[in-house]
Amino acid sequence: MKLRALAFTLLGTALVALAALLAREAPSPGPLAAPHARQPALAGADGCPKCHAEEGLASGCIGCHREVGAQLATATGWHGSRAADGVAECERCHGDHWGADYPLVSARAWGGEPTFASVHAHAPFELAGAHAPLTCDRCHAAGDGARTYLGLSQQCRSCHADPHGAAMSDECAACHSQDAFVPAAKFEHTRRFPLLGPHERIACDDCHPGARRDATTAAAEPLDFTVVRGKRCEECHESPHRAPLPGRCDDCHRATDLVFAAAADRLPHAAHAASGFELTAPHADVACDRCHEPAAPFAARYPGRNADQCAACHRSPHGGQFGAREDACAACHRASFAASTTTPAGHQPSLTGAHLAAACASCHRAPHAGAPVRFVATPTACAACHADAHGGQFVAAGETCDECHDTAAFVPSRFDFAGRHPPLDGAHARVECAECHVRPFVGAPIRWSTTPTECAKCHDDPHAGQFSHHRGGCSACHGEERFAPSTITASRHLPPLAGAHRAVACVQCHLSDARNVARYAGTPRDCKSCHADPHAGQLTRAGNDCNRCHRSEERWLPVTFDHQRDARFALDGVHARLDCSECHARVALPDGREVVHYAPLGVECRDCHTGR
Repeated sequence: MKLRALAFTLLGTALVALAALLAREAPSPGPLAAPHARQPALAGADGCPKCHAEEGLASGCIGCHREVGAQLATATGWHGSRAADGVAECERCHGDHWGADYPLVSARAWGGEPTFASVHAHAPFELAGAHAPLTCDRCHAAGDGARTYLGLSQQCRSCHADPHGAAMSDECAACHSQDAFVPAAKFEHTRRFPLLGPHERIACDDCHPGARRDATTAAAEPLDFTVVRGKRCEECHESPHRAPLPGRCDDCHRATDLVFAAAADRLPHAAHAASGFELTAPHADVACDRCHEPAAPFAARYPGRNADQCAACHRSPHGGQFGAREDACAACHRASFAASTTTPAGHQPSLTGAHLAAACASCHRAPHAGAPVRFVATPTACAACHADAHGGQFVAAGETCDECHDTAAFVPSRFDFAGRHPPLDGAHARVECAECHVRPFVGAPIRWSTTPTECAKCHDDPHAGQFSHHRGGCSACHGEERFAPSTITASRHLPPLAGAHRAVACVQCHLSDARNVARYAGTPRDCKSCHADPHAGQLTRAGNDCNRCHRSEERWLPVTFDHQRDARFALDGVHARLDCSECHARVALPDGREVVHYAPLGVECRDCHTGR
């Protein structure tokens, strides 16, 4: 009995130990659900307190499921909207220990079979279009078949692979609707790049090479809309322009233009200049179709001419004068054909002086009617344009105009007085040319080469021909500084002047006649012609030769009369000592004058001495 009792005791103890061991390894009331069973921390009896906390089962659940705790604390999400006063009773919806295959989230959690409308009222994400018929597990699924309903993003990329490779905005709904991904119904192309005119009819992948596949099918490579070929015209269109033009294509070409050439009228002048042909006067206001034939093909309509190819449109009016340079119109013409760009400095030969202001047509004329204006071989001699103002006076001498004149002005001349003109001295050096060089008659050219040099040709003869036969001419008596006084001195006077006559003014001897002409030739030389006879004719019988008694021209007195030599009565003795007035007394004449009585006097004694 004792052994039986001992045996039962040992068996009971073993059973208890076995039960304890089994209870430790497999707690009651049943195995954990698969998601929990896979957690090492929940295995065995030591894991029970993790869920069955002293504060209650909900506290244990929230210890692991913190996102649920956050919903309860903020009264948000599914759990926050369902818990009363923020208190959760997790076991009411999520059963455990009901077998490894029992789902923790089932219809029981939703209070029946859930629908999107019944369980998503708390969520701002609305399922519409293609999303409306989807089952929950299409979105709420995790690995190993477990479902998750917490922490899911409402971003499209959380469910859909990004076909754009993260190159576009996260706001998919800005372009795509839930009805279909393609086409992007909400994309506003006009906001970024307006599609106008012909662009409205092109496919997306014509400009977006990354979109060249069916966007509704799965593809390894994402759709790339960031690679855009069409943001700049030249990425899609090959430029037909031969030279790069400044600015942008849309400066001339509008998206609404149906044809490329429609932009011709909008081409800026600066862009036209970049093509090699600057639109300046006179081309600035010419209509495009004057040069570009609208009906011609593009290459013919826009042949790419340069500004110096005038012959393509214009016929040369110069008749081939310029040879190989005939078509190089731009060398001389720019703003207009009539106004040449040839400058005086560039003119050959260079233009100077008054020629700078001369009109081209003054020298360049057509040689005959219908002929082109002559430019090449235009004569440069003065006579080709100017009439000879000198009437050929210098032709015979072979003299040219530029020897006396320059291009600044015809007058005054550059005539070299010192080297070529007869010397001009005195007053002649200050005389204007026109004083001597005059027209011999009205309409005749001014006389130069045969201008006389005699004084009488320019000056009236004040002597009325008295010296016409004088070999010395005027210069024998007159200098060039002034006419008076003359150069005749007392020593050069004929006869020579001596004594008091040297100080006498010419006009005292050379008196003017009725013509107011001073008499020089034939001027009398006897004393009585200038001096009154102080002897009242007493000595006329003696020839009135004053020099017999008045030999000195310095003064009248004393006389040089020698009584012994020159008189009929010699003075001797007492007579020699007498004063002249003792014999030659003053007597009154009938006209009232008093004169010294010289003749006739008697030579007899009684003529002077009376008897006593």
